[in-house]
Amino acid sequence: MKTKAIAKKWGNSLGLIIPNELIKKENIKQNDELFIDISKKQNIMHLFGSLKLKESAQQFKDELRSDEKRAWERKWKQLTKN
Repeated sequence: MKTKAIAKKWGNSLGLIIPNELIKKENIKQNDELFIDISKKQNIMHLFGSLKLKESAQQFKDELRSDEKRAWERKWKQLTKN
């Protein structure tokens, strides 16, 4: 099961805080051995900054807006057809 856990300082180490809902659902008790698959949350803005776009960010935003506008126009035509 995937969940979000928060790493906190615990002496010279880090401890993970597991949500109580998961503890209850999985019936986890003190000293239970758990297997954890760890992956760090990705920074979406860092990913966006590393993209190589063929057009400027403004052109990209303008195109997205025009696509939204066309979708609304199609929806409006469907609604007003009758």
